[in-house]
Amino acid sequence: MTDERLLTFLRDQEPGCQLVIAICTGSLVLAAAGLLRGYECTTHWTALHRLSAYGAKPVSRRVVFDRRRVTGGGVTAGIDLGLVVAAKLCGEDVARKIQLQMEYAPEPPFAGSPETADVATVAALQDIPPAIAKRIREIDAAALARLATI
Repeated sequence: MTDERLLTFLRDQEPGCQLVIAICTGSLVLAAAGLLRGYECTTHWTALHRLSAYGAKPVSRRVVFDRRRVTGGGVTAGIDLGLVVAAKLCGEDVARKIQLQMEYAPEPPFAGSPETADVATVAALQDIPPAIAKRIREIDAAALARLATI
């Protein structure tokens, strides 16, 4: 989010891309590049609230497909995202075969979303140490300031 060379590269590549994809907090990198402005998108649930500052439309789902933007929630949503993209590009039959080949049939041993997890676990993950929270605010402020100049 603070690497202007990377952000410029992403902006320069976007016009030639069939799809622009990010998983987890990678969505914040696309947002910092200005590539999610006006798009519905998602990211890890602990960072979802940050997307709107970049002009994005945050949605709490594992995969969000909006025009040429595809974003996934937390890390494991990347598998779901990959299957959705495979279906879009190659057809649902191919995606079904990929899923079966991977034997992807999740049965998490514990709650894997804030909606189903116990309150104490959710609260523990939301309790960001002050130094990290400060750094996140600094990164967002710098990224938004840069974005305002393009």
